[in-house]
Amino acid sequence: MGLATAKSFINAGAIVWITIMINFRRHLKEINNPNLKTMVSGTSSIEGIAVLEKAFAESSNNLDVLFLNVGIATFVPNALATEADFDAQFNTNVKGAYFILQQLKPHLSKGTSALFTN
Repeated sequence: MGLATAKSFINAGAIVWITIMINFRRHLKEINNPNLKTMVSGTSSIEGIAVLEKAFAESSNNLDVLFLNVGIATFVPNALATEADFDAQFNTNVKGAYFILQQLKPHLSKGTSALFTN
């Protein structure tokens, strides 16, 4: 869903920033457009989100749309799920999205929409 949304925005002329985990780089070859900016940034910790905010601040751009499509899943039966499984999912899917919005809020253009999906 995130990749399709990024393609749509790029096709409309937008500059799109995507934070990725290293193993997702292969999917981005489909876009191959100079308006795509990618960076490896952890979204499950304040430190990782600070890397994203710093890179964006240094770009001197403003955000017109903030599409938060963060999410991971651990597929194990409930009886086998561990606290570490839960923490990884919660830290990425909930805490990450919350603090990305907090940290990028100063870079939002007036009237910006923030969309959460995961």
